Amino acid sequence: MTRWIVKGLIPENHIVLVAGQPGNGKSWWMAQLAIDAAEGEKHMGEFDIQQCNVIYIDEDTPTDVYEDRLSRMALGKSLNQLAIDRRSMTGFYLFQLGHRSNLVNDITQLGTQGKPVLVIIDCLVKVMAGKNLDSVAGASTVMSHLSELRDAGATVVIVHHISLKRPLNLNAIDVMGQVLNSTMLVSGTDTAFIIQRAPISDRTIFLIKPQPRRISLEVGELFAVELIEDDEKSIAVLLPLDEVPFVPSDDAKQLFQLFPDKSTELTVKQIYENLQEDLPRTEIRAGLVELVQQKCLYKTIDPHDRSHVAWYKQHPEFEKLNTFYKQKLLVRNI
Repeated sequence: MTRWIVKGLIPENHIVLVAGQPGNGKSWWMAQLAIDAAEGEKHMGEFDIQQCNVIYIDEDTPTDVYEDRLSRMALGKSLNQLAIDRRSMTGFYLFQLGHRSNLVNDITQLGTQGKPVLVIIDCLVKVMAGKNLDSVAGASTVMSHLSELRDAGATVVIVHHISLKRPLNLNAIDVMGQVLNSTMLVSGTDTAFIIQRAPISDRTIFLIKPQPRRISLEVGELFAVELIEDDEKSIAVLLPLDEVPFVPSDDAKQLFQLFPDKSTELTVKQIYENLQEDLPRTEIRAGLVELVQQKCLYKTIDPHDRSHVAWYKQHPEFEKLNTFYKQKLLVRNI
């Protein structure tokens, strides 16, 4: 029988990878998870969660920002009253034997207190000090280190930043294959989640795609989380989502802005010059192909002929992207 830290979402004693581009809400989700696990209350108002002893290591965020994020998520509660061992910018390196041994000892000691131990690490690149995680040797080393923490009795949730230049397709069967080159790192995790921000101008909504490795989760194909903020507090709440909407890459959105008319005549060279060399020609071609595939443009440029002239037709619904997303999200009254 499966034991869960977060019912149907995060299994106990698993290695869980949370991957996404910078600014896509990973750290906000981790802060909410740390608070909810320490309190043993509903996670994001929906998921049953075990009360845990939490070790929250953040080597990616300045301490004042890290503390402020947690304080906002705690909704007025004192952080010192929560069972969260907060460690921010302490110089922790997962690959250093002494650092890892001390953490294993902490996990073992907390495990004698009768509650599960949840270790959150943000982020993988920082605690591995830029080592090559795409190589088999590098990925094998990472998984060996994380397995030590899991074998000591912890559930380990580790954040991983992916490149801004690598667009995601959340409709893909195996999204992890898009974001990580190393099959060792992919196969070594027990569970993974991919996070992508929905392009809605007046709200902060993150699309989350589960990628189970060892066990079936109970959250379906996709779910969404909204971050609600005011001057004093922040809270993440669960939103049901009926399907995966198309999220254009940043390159495609930038290119689309060059086509305000119903039809426009441009070459790759002219686009390159209009962008003032913001994008290489290869990325311009990739963005154009994406726009054509999504029927936002009429036809594409021959990728082998820089002088080829193509006519473009504006997709009538593209400018209504925000409205499209709002229709897909069945928002609850908060």
